[in-house]
This record gives sequence, C-alpha cells and structure tokens, in this order.
Amino acid sequence: MRGHPKGDEMKSLSATLYCNRVSKTIGGKPVLNDISFSAYPGETIALIGPNGAGKTTLLKTLGGLIAPDQGETNIRGRIMNPENRDMLLRQVGMLIGIPVFERGMSVRAILHKHLAFMRCDWSPDETMERVGLASMGDLPADTLSMGNRMRLALATALAHHPTLLLLDEPMNGLDPTGMKLFCRIIREENKRGVTAIISAHMLAQLETIGDQVIVINHGSVKAQHATSDINDLESYYFRHTQD
Repeated sequence: MRGHPKGDEMKSLSATLYCNRVSKTIGGKPVLNDISFSAYPGETIALIGPNGAGKTTLLKTLGGLIAPDQGETNIRGRIMNPENRDMLLRQVGMLIGIPVFERGMSVRAILHKHLAFMRCDWSPDETMERVGLASMGDLPADTLSMGNRMRLALATALAHHPTLLLLDEPMNGLDPTGMKLFCRIIREENKRGVTAIISAHMLAQLETIGDQVIVINHGSVKAQHATSDINDLESYYFRHTQD
C-alpha cells in the first residue's frame, strides 16, 4: 500500500508547476543553474532580471520547448518529457518571443488553426473580444501593428483555456490601454484558477498582478518573495541584480 506523498512529491502534486533543480548549458555556457520553485493554482509569478539573465530560456524549458540538462519540470503532477509533452502542452498557453504570423492569414483563421492544433472545437470569437480584436478578425495578421500582434499572440495563449500561462515580455508594444487590459485579463485568469508565470521589465504592472516575485541573474535565482512583502519593487530589483 502506498504511503502519503512527502517532500518534493507533495510539491509536484499540489502545484500547477514544479520546477525541480533545472540546469541548462547552451554553447558551453551555463544559462540556468539549479533553479527550483513552485507555482500554485490562481497564482501569478513575476520573473524579473536583466537582459540575458536566463528568463526566456527558463520559460522555454518550463514549456517543454527545450530540455534541461539536469532537473525536471512537473505540470499538474506529470513530468514534462517526450512521452508527456504533447498532452501537457495542451494545458499550457505560451507567448515567447516576437510574434510572427503566416503571411496573409487572418486573425480569425490563425486562432481557428491554433484551436484545431490544440484539439478544441469552440469559436475564437470570445477570445478575440477579450483581447480587443473583435473588429479585426478578417484582417491579415501580418498587417497588424506591433501592439495588436501582441494582443493576437496573447489570444493564442488564452484561446484553448490552459491551466498554465508562460508569458515572455507580453506587454511589449502595448499602449497604456493595452497594458491595463492585459493586467485585467491576468487577474480574471487567476480567479478561475489559472497559474501565470510572466517575465517582463514593466515593474509597475508586475507589482499589481504578481503574487510572487522571483529574481533571476546569471542563470540563478537570487531572491524570491511574496509581492506583499516587497515595499518597492524597483529597489528590490536593483538590490538583487547588482554584481
């Protein structure tokens, strides 16, 4: 008879995502070094750190886009590995890198294609409405402004109703109205139990939506605290990133 789970096993079962001692070397250079943390249902974690700190590589590793050299990622009790990857990715919404869309394909067609890939049979119209693209469904995505391309990229991350969002610089190119909408959407997703991990440099916005803050520099976690325990996020950032 199996006993009660303990330690790391308990963390992996209760967390939406459990990052367990992940390390990665690329081109002979250590990029991630023994990173561990947990993210729970309805929680937003803000990843902050300088350019080149390893944040994007970490998000790619968490989402199964690249494999760690050591350690593992666990999503809702299942290890991210080649056998589980496709099944787990249907539970993850990702926005990583500058969005590039197929030339001439409309906003609606891109979302339909994404939903089909994720094996979802519902309409993208509600998601287009949420991100402010309801009137642009028939426009070619490659003709959109940078801000609206980011809105479409966010829509692809949301449309299949994931339980985990991995978002890398999702506010780039957004105007103040777009940033306000983005923050509102993240709060709405949190309320329905979705976990969000967001890497960004917009500290003021992260301060309003983040439950936890993780500082990464030189591929390592330098600090982690609840946002409510941080008096000034900008000062906190500089305190933990200066060499």
